[in-house]
Amino acid sequence: MALVIIDTLSANFRPGNENDHADRKRPQGANRIRRDFDIELRVEVDGSDDDELFGLVDLFDLAIEGNIPILYSAVAMLFCSALLALITHTNWHKPDGKRFYWLGLTMLFLFLALDEGAVIHEAVGDYFEQYLSATGFFYFMWVVPYGIATVVLGLVFLKFVLGLPKNTRLRFIVAGVIFLTGVLGIEMLGAREADLHDTDTVLYCVLYTIEEMLEMLGIIVFIYALLSHLVQETGPLSIVVGRADDDVHERRP
Repeated sequence: MALVIIDTLSANFRPGNENDHADRKRPQGANRIRRDFDIELRVEVDGSDDDELFGLVDLFDLAIEGNIPILYSAVAMLFCSALLALITHTNWHKPDGKRFYWLGLTMLFLFLALDEGAVIHEAVGDYFEQYLSATGFFYFMWVVPYGIATVVLGLVFLKFVLGLPKNTRLRFIVAGVIFLTGVLGIEMLGAREADLHDTDTVLYCVLYTIEEMLEMLGIIVFIYALLSHLVQETGPLSIVVGRADDDVHERRP
């Protein structure tokens, strides 16, 4: 509920005369009446949370850190890391040497989950802003070191990805393209818009929404790729909930 308080309202009208303020310039034909109109208006908002649905808007805003969308993204990346760890375990004793690539991906997605939750990339961006000019497409400076790291990791894992089974390889590439288009490509477009017109424009809101949706979609496709690869390697997967001693009793003749 908005509470509007008018602190001071004074309106003084008095006729002037020709000698008063003779040294002041007046517009041609101006009325010789001095008007002092002093209004001080103070607006206080009581219960401002009502304007944002009791904080629910911020809780689900894709542009704000530390809310439900960020938690979802962090958990999804952590789930990717767990699936990659499982694949690493199943490939550990194979002689093809791919276990180290799977282990590397496991650690990479563990870092991405921590980065998403703890906003490490923002701290990295703040550090680089001390030495580089943050303008245009690089207004969000963290894209510079993360972009370089992406190129390096892409070269390191290129041979590994190309050696994957056809379906897994295709899904990995599609997931990577979707994810990187959002997290780097659209992010840089949003950075330029923020640099030119600040972060309150409709275009910036559209861009960061597309960015976050592409990031989430890329992770979903990657999870599907990992689960499909696991089924291909180990057969159908099942999760059994129960106590170990119950399982032992069931197996006894």
